[in-house]
Amino acid sequence: MVGIVIVAHSAKLAEGIKELAEQMSQGRVLIAAAGGLDNNTIGTNAERIFEAINAVYQPDGVLILLDLGSAVLSTEIAIQMLDLEKQSKVLMSEAPILEGAIAATVEASIGSSLKKVDNAARRVITVPKIAGSIPLVQSEAPIGTQKKVPYKNKIILPIINEIGLHARPAALFVQTASKFKSDIKVRNLTTGSSVINAKSMFGVLGLGAQKDHQIAISADGPDVAKAFKTLRKLVENGFGEMDQPPPVFIRTPCVEETQGEMEVRKHVPVADWTMRKLKGIQASPGIAIGPVYLHHPQILRVEQRSVDNSQSEWVRFLEAVDRAKAEIAIIKNRTITEVGAAEAEIFTAHQLFLEDPDLLNQVQKQIKDRHLRAETALTETVESYTELLRNMEGEIFRQRAIDVEDVGQRVLRILLGENEMPLAELSEPVVLVAHDLTPSDTAQLDKEKILGFCTAIGGTTSHTAILAQILRIPAVVGLGEEILNISEGVLLIIDGEEGVVIINPDDATTATYKSRLEKLITQHQVAKLTAQKPACTQDGYCVEVVANVSDMNSAQVALEYGAEGIGLLRTEFLYLNRDTMPSEEEQYKAYRAIADLMGQRLLIIRTLDIGGDKPLPYLDFSQELNPFLGWRAIRLSLDNIDLFKSQIKAILRAGYERNVKIMFPMITNVEEVHQVKRILAEAMIELEKHNVSFMHDVEVGIMVETPAAALTTDILVKEVDFFSIGTNDLIQYTMACDRTNERMAYLYNPFHPVILRLVKRVIEVAHHAGKWGLL
Repeated sequence: MVGIVIVAHSAKLAEGIKELAEQMSQGRVLIAAAGGLDNNTIGTNAERIFEAINAVYQPDGVLILLDLGSAVLSTEIAIQMLDLEKQSKVLMSEAPILEGAIAATVEASIGSSLKKVDNAARRVITVPKIAGSIPLVQSEAPIGTQKKVPYKNKIILPIINEIGLHARPAALFVQTASKFKSDIKVRNLTTGSSVINAKSMFGVLGLGAQKDHQIAISADGPDVAKAFKTLRKLVENGFGEMDQPPPVFIRTPCVEETQGEMEVRKHVPVADWTMRKLKGIQASPGIAIGPVYLHHPQILRVEQRSVDNSQSEWVRFLEAVDRAKAEIAIIKNRTITEVGAAEAEIFTAHQLFLEDPDLLNQVQKQIKDRHLRAETALTETVESYTELLRNMEGEIFRQRAIDVEDVGQRVLRILLGENEMPLAELSEPVVLVAHDLTPSDTAQLDKEKILGFCTAIGGTTSHTAILAQILRIPAVVGLGEEILNISEGVLLIIDGEEGVVIINPDDATTATYKSRLEKLITQHQVAKLTAQKPACTQDGYCVEVVANVSDMNSAQVALEYGAEGIGLLRTEFLYLNRDTMPSEEEQYKAYRAIADLMGQRLLIIRTLDIGGDKPLPYLDFSQELNPFLGWRAIRLSLDNIDLFKSQIKAILRAGYERNVKIMFPMITNVEEVHQVKRILAEAMIELEKHNVSFMHDVEVGIMVETPAAALTTDILVKEVDFFSIGTNDLIQYTMACDRTNERMAYLYNPFHPVILRLVKRVIEVAHHAGKWGLL
């Protein structure tokens, strides 16, 4: 029989719910209350919850009913404290705590399974409390979803990446599903969502699939097996996000005010205030001091008029969509150049919104059936999607509503024949104040003129905040509507570290913050100048400091911060997030641009290092139980000679009259080195035949990232010019531990004696042979 745990901020509340639920079960169900920090203090306590789970634990499992906020976090911590067997049988329910507890207890009392008990608890929100009234949540599917039963062919997968199916993973999921002819559906089993079209960006995003949620993918068509295989890999590899650190969701704590700082007064125009401090949410660190510039977004008005020719109206809408996609492509390319390729994927999601079949079908239906103008049909459809997102669990999903509005406003502006109104030409640097900024607004900010920005709404998980951090623009969000009453030109201070904005600062406060800002600027400048100097110890031993980079943008940043060269250029950026293999010419131009940037500084280009953890759609990756030990890196390249030789040719061409060297990843034996050198020689012969300029005397190196390579360096050193020790993988493979698994953290130790011995051996062998290496 399933046990029940009640988690609430109040001990009395939890006990009260327990008492009521026990009356329903007549003592047949074990129920425990875990409320409050203690019996008298409001809060939640992970140890109390842990004890409660153990007190009612049954082989059939435990269902936890809980209220909001810290109750969720404390419960998650308590579950992590359990042993693995128990963890797998404990479930947190999304059901309302009181009604859900009663329904769950009744269902548990008849011996139902954990899943059925949870479903009974969840169903209470679709049942009216008062006879004849409408329930708060109705069982009909929201716009853009379907209630079709899944096809017979079905797979069930857990979401394992930290922030679930947010915009970029959702975009990747939709892009992958769209490659197949089969009709593919997906459903969030954990939340009990409706079945939606897996090729719909809005639908997939609307699933609200968070970490540890279970999704069911069903399909019917000619390529079901291949679709399942590809989607399974994508989901099980965490959408390529498993190497990234988990996001940090921060709400700035209240800053204590001194006696001279009065509380913010409501409904008083800011222009009439003396110095005041507003507390918001820290979005991007740093200090900005300057005059206010109020940004008023373009107001687009839609007239409610019908049309006679629905077909021509639909064509007009599609033309606007195409133009919007072209505009987004321009913003995306600019973001790649100024910010980075990974961050620019925000706008890939924006483009996919405009290709979403559910959105397009909904707009077309509105135009055809109701004879609405395209503007009205678009506005109503976008509003329905943004409302769906804002009502979802998880702040990161709610913040994606801003992205949807951004895309919708762009198409609407085009339909109305309005020109885009970027921020006005500014004569001096300013602090930007706005109700909110879209990702498109933020990506196009002029960093020379925008010292910082603050907004009335927003959160740390929005794409606007993420872009601000990368652009290093100080920002505070969530200040409330009062900030919009401020007069233009008023002096304003943004303290992005504390999440504070100071309006009309007095001379003393201004002087204090100017001093802090000057110190920060000086420290930054000194650090950058110091970074340009040779890296030498006090006893005169110098080492060359080079950087690992992923694209042109990171190469520029590396030089800015004192890198003496590039010790590793990851070439995967040219292969990921696309449907076709990059051509030799495309690769050459990308490598050459970075080589030209480096001049005669060292540039080591590593050939493709990818595997089943990040499968490429244009290569046939077979199912692997452990892709990190499978067909990847040099093994993949040696099995795809055309791909490999094309990349080698591009590198050889890019290195002409530059200090470029080539490096091969995950070498485990000397036979692999012989093979790559043979292919390298063939590539040179083919370039020579076509009278193409390339570097002839290229130095060849290998990554030492497996124990096999480390222990045979005395053999490998005879075949190569240099080594590069990949410590992350060397530790992982040597200690037999997954570096992304928190439970294995104690094994992932760079200073473990065996790791130090392997590193020492590689260095000594290289030095003895007169070769050099990187660490």
